[in-house]
Amino acid sequence: LGNCLPNALTVTVVERTPVLLWQTKQGTYSVDKSGMVIAPASETTGADSLMTVVDMRSLGGKAQQAVHPGVRLNTTDIAFATEVFTRLPQISGNNNFKLRYDNAGQANGSFTVASSDGWIAYLGGADNANPLDNRLIELKQILALAQQQQLNLATIDLRFGLRPVYTLKN
Repeated sequence: LGNCLPNALTVTVVERTPVLLWQTKQGTYSVDKSGMVIAPASETTGADSLMTVVDMRSLGGKAQQAVHPGVRLNTTDIAFATEVFTRLPQISGNNNFKLRYDNAGQANGSFTVASSDGWIAYLGGADNANPLDNRLIELKQILALAQQQQLNLATIDLRFGLRPVYTLKN
């Protein structure tokens, strides 16, 4: 042991990169791809270029963890939301929409798209048996049909496998 260097410790620091913003009633925070809440949006460089998930869950009723820096959100939900933000503009031709998150009565979260065109699409969550790709193809077909037939869509429900349902505005 005579030639060993003194005890050494090497520390590598990797800065977290935000992939989206998570908006709650308490504030809006940047989140990385692993679901780690990084910082308030106001303290996040480049926050204005990130898409925002609007968290519709209420803190009343069931015990629910408040969102703040250091909390980890569900990684699968973050990946799902990121994929929706990437793919939906390609499918709908519209990137002016709100992505809402709720878990009303469910263990896992469910996402809803509110379009600037006035329709709402219920996407379900990452745990849905019907893959997101299929749900987005169904959405694209319904939007094309609505445009072709000049239908005024109100809701599009893509949560139930290969049986999407849409409603029209009066």
